[in-house]
Amino acid sequence: MEIAYPAWRISAKWNQIDYKNNSVGFKESLREGYFEVDKWWDKYRKKKLKDKEPIELVELKCELIGSEVWFLTWFAHKSLNYFDNEKEAFVSFEKWFNEKGYEFKEIDYDPERHNNEIGCPMGADEKWRWKFCGCKECKKLGITIINH
Repeated sequence: MEIAYPAWRISAKWNQIDYKNNSVGFKESLREGYFEVDKWWDKYRKKKLKDKEPIELVELKCELIGSEVWFLTWFAHKSLNYFDNEKEAFVSFEKWFNEKGYEFKEIDYDPERHNNEIGCPMGADEKWRWKFCGCKECKKLGITIINH
């Protein structure tokens, strides 16, 4: 059974000596509870920014934006639903993809479609790129990943 889970939009904006208005943002989905944005920021700051110079946090947001079955990661989509096989996952993903208003394309790259209001699909619009991850880790976590 496919379930849509709460989806959160997390974003941070900060200044450093030579870099003003640095920002990062992403969407995350959780099975239960809420996203602890302060803990995420501390971890992100220590790991990615390494505190080499003073950091002025300008804005830190965590907004509930609805619920999702699939959400984008780096050149992949992840679902908190575990699908037993590639066919089930692809049927679910294609349905979700169509509902979002994306269009499937042939192999040719078209920069216009990658700069629209629904965002860049990072290759998911070309079905030949889809690779189902059925690894032990995904099964253990109860998730499904489709790389593209």
